[in-house]
Formats: sequence, structure tokens, C-alpha cells
Amino acid sequence: MIRGRQSVAECLIEELLATYNNLTEHDINDQVGHVRALIAWARISEPSEAVVRWHNAFHWNKIYDPSEEDVFTCGVIFLFISLAYFKLGNTDESWASFNRAAETMSRKQPQFLIPGVGTYLYDFARRELWSLAGWLLPGKTP
Repeated sequence: MIRGRQSVAECLIEELLATYNNLTEHDINDQVGHVRALIAWARISEPSEAVVRWHNAFHWNKIYDPSEEDVFTCGVIFLFISLAYFKLGNTDESWASFNRAAETMSRKQPQFLIPGVGTYLYDFARRELWSLAGWLLPGKTP
């Protein structure tokens, strides 16, 4: 994030989240937009806030798709939770989240419903965990 723009981004995302929270019914576009906004909010956070915000994104993703077990997007969220925990020095929680991501992704193919999640966000989190912790998802290269 460009220095000095973090607070602007934070305010805009919070405004967008307030709009989604005030909707009485969420159609598929609202649901995808809401989860995208939650992901953006988590991504710009410091690790301590990011853990809570990533869990919130996971929570809403499950609410919007209750009949589905963890989907690929959930796996990506778990990679980011793992990364945040690792940056906080909590390697046990980080490793548990990494394993949950690996297990989820072993069963699910990448999804492209939310642009960027199955590509650059996934690749970023995967590479960061490899770089910082030396952890590699099964069948993947650094």
C-alpha cells in the first residue's frame, strides 16, 4: 500500500462494508462484493487485525454458501490467516491454518468467481509462506 493512502483505503472499504451490512437481502453480486470487500479490508491490515478480519471473510463466505464445504476461496483465506499468524510469531496457529488451506485446496479446484483470488492473491500468499516459513503446498513449486 502506498504510504499515506492506507487510511484513505481503510475509510473507503469501511464505507463499502457499511453499505453491504445495511442491505436486507444480498443477491449473488452483493455476496461476492461483500466478500471481496472483506478480503480487501483484511489485506490492508496489520497482522493482529488481519487475523480477525480474515476469519470474518471466511465466516461470511460460509454464510453465503452454507451448503458447500470449504471452497477454494476458503483455502486462500486460510493461507492468509496462516501468513498473519506467522508474522505474529504464532507458528502453531500458522501451521494449523496452513494445513487447513492445503487440505481444502487438495479437494477443490481454483475458482474465478472473485477476480484475483484464484490467481494473484493465491500466488502471493503461497509464495510469502514459502519465503518466510519454508512451507510449500503439496504438488506446488516455489
